[in-house]
Amino acid sequence: MLKLRSKSPALRYGEMELSFEDRDVVLLKRFYNGSEVLAIFNFGNEEREIAIRTSERSGVLHYMEHLSDSPVHLKVRNHEMRLALNSKPLVLSRVIY
Repeated sequence: MLKLRSKSPALRYGEMELSFEDRDVVLLKRFYNGSEVLAIFNFGNEEREIAIRTSERSGVLHYMEHLSDSPVHLKVRNHEMRLALNSKPLVLSRVIY
């Protein structure tokens, strides 16, 4: 996480938005100069799906998940992305092509 923070202006300087899906899911968003990082934590014992609001109306948003070092592509519909969560945290940086 420290290595990611050193490379990410959004994590170092960005504005932070913290939200709670419910008592088990925490979503942290950081934004800075077009950069976006999402950190999502599911503290519950069950897998679940959450909806994340976005400024985009529709399309596909591309992210890099840093803990597994794998790409994540999320469909947007009506300003909302749906994401399946298990007990592993996710740290996603938006990739702009």
